[in-house]
Amino acid sequence: MKHLELGTILDRGQIEMILKIGNDPARVTREVIAPILAEINKKSGQENDARYLGYAICSILERAGAWDNPAAFVEGLN
Repeated sequence: MKHLELGTILDRGQIEMILKIGNDPARVTREVIAPILAEINKKSGQENDARYLGYAICSILERAGAWDNPAAFVEGLN
């Protein structure tokens, strides 16, 4: 798997949606990632697994402290 940046495969609205859902990888996968998987695959230039991305994204956001202060995290997005 090649290196992917969160802001490259998801737009601000999608990240905000994930933050509203919270640290629930299964729900993030079902409600955000799965519906846009074809778009993510096109942006990334590779086939991706929706469940893996859901868990990976939640893990990244957890380590970044995104759920401690979602509003501040969103403000930090470009």
